[in-house]
Amino acid sequence: MLRATEWIESLRDLVTTVLETRLSIQGNRLSEIMKKLTGWAATTAIPTAITGFSGQNIPFPGAIPTPDQDEGPSPAGLWPVARRGGHGQ
Repeated sequence: MLRATEWIESLRDLVTTVLETRLSIQGNRLSEIMKKLTGWAATTAIPTAITGFSGQNIPFPGAIPTPDQDEGPSPAGLWPVARRGGHGQ
């Protein structure tokens, strides 16, 4: 009976060790993935900030707006172009 109890405890320790090892491997994989993701995020942050700022529909500081900058093309002005089938025709 004593040997069976010791054997069961040994198996329990073995299963615990295997589960802890699996969790450790998963944590290491997640850490590697997060490092790569952080690198990509840092790489794309600066171009995104630059294009995001210059892509805003506001004039640059000190710029004098002209009437064609204030509004886009009107649908009535685009109707003849669309009716002909595009710009090139």
